[in-house]
Amino acid sequence: MHTDFDSFGSLSDAWDELASTTDLDRVFMRHLWFEKTIEAYGWQNDLAIVAMWRDGQLVAIAPMFRSDARFKSVTARAIKSIVTDISPRWNFLIVDHEDIEALVRKVVSLPDWDVMIAKSMESESRTTQLFTECVQNSPAGYFVHNSNGLQSPYLKIDGSWGNYWAKLSGSHRSYLRRSCERRLESANSARLVRVTSSDEFRRFEPMMFKISRKSWKYDEGTHLRPDSQEGRFYHEFTPVALEQGLVHLYVLEIDDRAIAFEYLLGGSGQITIVRCDFDEQFKQYSPGNSLRLLLLKKIFAGEDDIEEYDLGGDAYSYKLRWTRDIRGHVDVLVGNRNVKGRLIVSVKDKLLPFLRKLAHSDSQEIRD
Repeated sequence: MHTDFDSFGSLSDAWDELASTTDLDRVFMRHLWFEKTIEAYGWQNDLAIVAMWRDGQLVAIAPMFRSDARFKSVTARAIKSIVTDISPRWNFLIVDHEDIEALVRKVVSLPDWDVMIAKSMESESRTTQLFTECVQNSPAGYFVHNSNGLQSPYLKIDGSWGNYWAKLSGSHRSYLRRSCERRLESANSARLVRVTSSDEFRRFEPMMFKISRKSWKYDEGTHLRPDSQEGRFYHEFTPVALEQGLVHLYVLEIDDRAIAFEYLLGGSGQITIVRCDFDEQFKQYSPGNSLRLLLLKKIFAGEDDIEEYDLGGDAYSYKLRWTRDIRGHVDVLVGNRNVKGRLIVSVKDKLLPFLRKLAHSDSQEIRD
């Protein structure tokens, strides 16, 4: 097990080689992603990364760390997947699925934990299915609770722009013509700009934070701040990732002023959104939708050789106007064999559903 940051750093080349041989060869499973996440969130001394080697070759990794977890008034010692609010998904990296049982045994044999929390695992992934089967069927008798995670819309880039446009609802096409295309045409200049280098990003970075601060997210306290963990992550990760071709950062400019951006992770013919903000001062241009419209036209034209546009996050209605395809995720909670671990999972798996059912039954009786 790798518990210190230097030891984790030594895995870099082998880690990425392993990732490239799996169905999870995505930026958010690369060593660089985890490295910058760990640094930005201050988890250097909390690592619990399990690695399996065979004949000098890295064959499996469980990217996890230790942290307390709160369940109402109960604090538990947890082993968690290295996931943040901007992580599109997470899983074990493994070449041969026959090794999943051995990897899971290594993880659950770690000392001093009450619960294991594996978040944002793709529901249809064979690795996810085998992992849940392993812990559910373990003779050790672990308690397991599965709950729905992110339901992320995605768009397969198939056919022409015209064919895709024709499949959109009439109301959405009308909105895009009226509120995006015509208003962009009314500006003196409107263009989509791609940030492609570390130098370009350093010049744009202050504007990125400014746009986020002027978005609707400011009132909710979810805007991007340079001194936040997420802000530090973008500051450190983006310049390196741009030079490696791992980030697609697009900016909408109106009259030479940046008013919106969309930050995506690239690789293997897919791009995945992790952040998009716009300046509300320019909301008459529908900046978010206008940027997406211009970008999708560019993608369908084949300029970036993209096969899938992953909108990330959850299936909000504004995303479902662009696509109806959804990638489901599951969050897995495993209770250890100690009292606290069993109690936490039992409450979530049995008691809470029972109480909800009872409350629903009572409300039905009142209405009747």
